[in-house]
Amino acid sequence: IGLTSKTVNKYDENNNCIESVRYNADGSLHAKTLFKYGISGKRTERAVYDSAGNLTSKIEYQYNEEGYWSEVNTYNSADNSNKKAVYEYKYDVKGNWIEQIEYVNDVAVKITERQFEYFE
Repeated sequence: IGLTSKTVNKYDENNNCIESVRYNADGSLHAKTLFKYGISGKRTERAVYDSAGNLTSKIEYQYNEEGYWSEVNTYNSADNSNKKAVYEYKYDVKGNWIEQIEYVNDVAVKITERQFEYFE
């Protein structure tokens, strides 16, 4: 099996990936993804462009005080749709989130639970 694709990434001075370019096996451009980061170093935006330079999708991230997603807004150019997801968390006594609830249009669509075992 030969080369099927190639990805080249660029990083900023904080070692955050700011650009990811994917090429087809023949060397032609497949897609380019650009990333932005906030003051805290957390990713705030991810934008994907096709080989012609057209925006195909964009995701914007907002974070709560603990550094977890509080809101994620997604745009998809294929159907010109926007999706807003809001996240709520429950934390254990050590400050780790043990339940994450994702809401879309004010309806809970996903609940993720985590268990931690602490050793003395």
